[in-house]
Amino acid sequence: MPGGIAQRLAHEYARIFDVINRGFSGYNTDCAIPVFEQSLVLRNEQTLASKMRLLTIWYGANDSVLPGFLQHVPLARFDENLTHLINMVRNPASAWYSPETKIILITPPPINTNQRRAELAAKNPPQKLDRAFDVTAEYAETVRRVGAREQISVVDAWQVVWDAAGQKEEALSKYLTDGLHVTAEGYTAGDL
Repeated sequence: MPGGIAQRLAHEYARIFDVINRGFSGYNTDCAIPVFEQSLVLRNEQTLASKMRLLTIWYGANDSVLPGFLQHVPLARFDENLTHLINMVRNPASAWYSPETKIILITPPPINTNQRRAELAAKNPPQKLDRAFDVTAEYAETVRRVGAREQISVVDAWQVVWDAAGQKEEALSKYLTDGLHVTAEGYTAGDL
């Protein structure tokens, strides 16, 4: 996404270190654990050149789909999964332990249910609404709680985008492409 977090970090840190974006469309925290196991460098293979300096963990939007949808992860397991992902890097007993790595959690953005409903209704065949504003808010709050408990910095995408929209769901369409994914303007709202 032009203007997105990965692009802005890559620009800011050009010639200082490489920015590698491992975003996977549709993935939730259940999917993330095996991806992390395959993507992170094992501690016994880490060299100065391959050490990870920063890890951003941005999950919750797909985990928070309504029960009955394939991507749904119950809230308690979402909390456990986030903690597991953090501990893969922070726990000295972990095969992927990387004590120099700073971790930042990012909350899911708010959902514009009307925009999302229209997007899904336009598909062939039409699909049912898979998300709810209040449910996604609970997942954003869980990210905040995990961050506080684990003493991890949190970028509150939910609050930044929500405040930019004047805390009005109908105004979120300016910041979300389809009621779910952040637009370039959404990424610059409050300097997300």
